[in-house]
Amino acid sequence: MAIINKYMSVYNIINIFPETLDVFVSHGLNMFEDENILNDVGKFIKLNTILNQRKINIDLFVNQLEEKISQSKKHQNQNNDENIYTKEKLNVLGLLPCPLKMPLENAFEQFIEDYKNKTNTDINYCLASNSNNQLNYYDYVDEFQNIEEIPDIIISPGINGFFRKNFVDKFINKGYFVDVSNYEPNETLKKIGYQDPKHNYSMISMNILVMAVNTKKLDNAPIPKTWVDLLNPVYEKKVAIRGNNKNSFCETVLSAFYKESGMEGIKQLSKSVKEGWHPSQMVKSLNSNKSDNIAICVLPYFYSKMINNEDVTIVWPEDGALVNPISMLVKKSKFDELKDIAHYLAGDKIGQIFADAFYPSVNPQVNNRLPKDASLKWLGWDYINSNNMGDLVKKINASFALSQCRNGRNGTVNNYFVGHGY
Repeated sequence: MAIINKYMSVYNIINIFPETLDVFVSHGLNMFEDENILNDVGKFIKLNTILNQRKINIDLFVNQLEEKISQSKKHQNQNNDENIYTKEKLNVLGLLPCPLKMPLENAFEQFIEDYKNKTNTDINYCLASNSNNQLNYYDYVDEFQNIEEIPDIIISPGINGFFRKNFVDKFINKGYFVDVSNYEPNETLKKIGYQDPKHNYSMISMNILVMAVNTKKLDNAPIPKTWVDLLNPVYEKKVAIRGNNKNSFCETVLSAFYKESGMEGIKQLSKSVKEGWHPSQMVKSLNSNKSDNIAICVLPYFYSKMINNEDVTIVWPEDGALVNPISMLVKKSKFDELKDIAHYLAGDKIGQIFADAFYPSVNPQVNNRLPKDASLKWLGWDYINSNNMGDLVKKINASFALSQCRNGRNGTVNNYFVGHGY
């Protein structure tokens, strides 16, 4: 009797049948030898998903797993009830910005402990830093073929794979998810129309970007007041944005400039931007006054609070701090089982944890501690729904990276151009 099916999690397979790890390793999936990866993200990646992503024949792989199990004496006398092996727990996956991981994890662990005691329900959950590159969960989103491959609740930042056309067509437009943020947001967020009008995504928080300006390094240039000011040639090679200094840069910044100024704006911005840094690098540079010629850093509001230099001015642009969304997807089919957890994650307690780390919450009961009359700049649902965001972000990022190379900066030309005749 077959005891492995393609919708089992990698963790479940290897945990129940440790001998099958050899099969995974023989196919180049040796990352699951790392217990941290297996115990965290491995619980949320289904066999079908990772085999599709790696272009590995599913039937042959399952046969090899079954053969490995049959060779083991360990399982020969076990109960033949298939459900013992294939039943998966309810699961919650949070891919979080670094500053939120620890406080949210502490609060959620206590909640889950109480929840388990009250309901006698076991939950798989993982709250992981979004910057953990050992195993990038977003690499697998395009491979989802069935709703069973997706976590029951998933929190994620940015216009990521869950906003791509492929995912939207397969799952969002078919009504598989439900919005649990059933409250009127505060006035600031209501103005920008942040909540999903189609009620698929639960918009629970946001990462907002501002400018930090070292006035000593401006060389008599004015302090920028709006985002479009950064296109002024006086800021050439004086700006740092989030990125890895090769071919991946902050999609929030690039998308905002593209929406407002088109591809010409992206090319001009590439002249202004000298570095693609992690925000912690920006803080270090701004606090040290070191001679790197970076006068302006576009960074999350959270990191701006770490700057301690009287020469640095924090600029909340007149046209609004840029909004990088933090959204939650909750399966409609599992809502009755998970509603207490979903409402907790969208509630005021978690919302205040977001806000205390300077990630504004949508929940109206939360004090977001934003400056008086603070405005926000959000791409908007009309724009998101009328564009193939996955392809658009890739195209914008690639154009920006190519312009950077042409401007004499080191980097790797994005593979997008290889297939598009650039």
